[in-house]
Amino acid sequence: MTLRFRPLTLGLLLATFVAPAWSPTAAQGPAPTLPAGRAGDAVRAYLTAVENADSAAIKAWITRYDPEGDLVLRTNRQLGLARRTGGFVLDAIVRGEESQVEAMLHERKTRVPVRLELVLNDKGTAEAFGLEPLTVHADPAPAGARQPAPPITRAELVTRIRALADSLAASGQFSGVISLSKRGSTVFERAYGDADRERHRANTIETAFNLGSINKIFTSIAINQLIASGKLIADSSLAYAWPEYPNADVARKVTIRQLLQHTSGVTGNIFELPGLSSPAQIRHNRQIIAAIASTPLAFTPGSRNQYSNAGYAVLGGVVERVSGQDYYEYVQRHIYTPAGMTRSGHFSRDSLPARTAIGYTRGGNAPGGSGPLQSNSSILPGRGSAAGGGYATVGDIKRFLGALRNGKIAAGPPAGLGIAGGSPGVNGVIEGSLPGDYDLIVLTNIDPPAAERIAQRVRGWLGVRD
Repeated sequence: MTLRFRPLTLGLLLATFVAPAWSPTAAQGPAPTLPAGRAGDAVRAYLTAVENADSAAIKAWITRYDPEGDLVLRTNRQLGLARRTGGFVLDAIVRGEESQVEAMLHERKTRVPVRLELVLNDKGTAEAFGLEPLTVHADPAPAGARQPAPPITRAELVTRIRALADSLAASGQFSGVISLSKRGSTVFERAYGDADRERHRANTIETAFNLGSINKIFTSIAINQLIASGKLIADSSLAYAWPEYPNADVARKVTIRQLLQHTSGVTGNIFELPGLSSPAQIRHNRQIIAAIASTPLAFTPGSRNQYSNAGYAVLGGVVERVSGQDYYEYVQRHIYTPAGMTRSGHFSRDSLPARTAIGYTRGGNAPGGSGPLQSNSSILPGRGSAAGGGYATVGDIKRFLGALRNGKIAAGPPAGLGIAGGSPGVNGVIEGSLPGDYDLIVLTNIDPPAAERIAQRVRGWLGVRD
């Protein structure tokens, strides 16, 4: 059995911690140019595709230069990155060779400095490719500033969302909650479908949904808080942060930043653990770490980007080791409570609180099947982990975005984030600070792309190019 939580666009948000001496204003002299050669041509094509938020060009670039992994998912991540950053400006060339380029850039919207590195192998594909932010992000606009007006009126936007959701729900393609707010005030909010089909219990605005990989943002914030407090160093080895980690060789090679950025090489199936007959027996994040620690690295740390649930489970262990608190307790105390998220948590699947949605899938282990809807309970772990699987209501997610804007969560990211999670019977999307100062939250209890489909249409209506 393979069960994966997947993000839509975490982009570079999860790795913005340490400020170096470099800054965009440090660049002097004439505008730099990329060197001639294979690597220079590849970087030039990448920057152009991201600058234009050109989906086809980004997809073609990934296919040509970095083809390993889920093409659709990785294209979506790069599109989210393009939308948040506005593209990149070239500030300096650190190294320019036929098969290798290292350059300093900055994000067009935020001026956050970024280091880009591309190394091509003999086949012309990327042996290493990475974008590393070198300081903490700030919101693209000053506090209180408004986003550009979208090309649609508020009334027309609400009409379109309602018509789309009604149509999808009537055809069995949507079950969940949609919330659109503007500067904290609700514009449209409605629940559809059943939270429990066997008991005929309907979804409501107060229903809590499984968030899938959206929970990774909370793990990232926890790590960021420990870095900000001086208890953890982003570029230190895992061994430095956690001397007793059960695989000393891996711990010496991998850094905290690489775990955050999915470039560590740490791998392992977090949903099928040796010695357990069912995912229901997974009751704590620590069980996952103990099971995957002996798995060899999939690649040299820092040389590739490969999505890693196992890496985030390890980060949950780092939170425990460094803070001295249970991972779940830490997130509750330092993120949920300051944000006022009273209906959120990593609930055990056999004791879900009242008003919590059961997930339904047509595909068993893989979303997107065509069979009859069935509960996903048998393929869920007994409890979610630092990689995903916690629950929240749409109201709690709104409070989370508000807390980020108001600085109530220490070391929190900007509220203008775009993230999603999906697995069989689970799909959710959070889109903060869309044009017109809109926040969109879509939480569902059926297979992807139930939430992503709606979010994509709304982004398009607001003038966001995917």
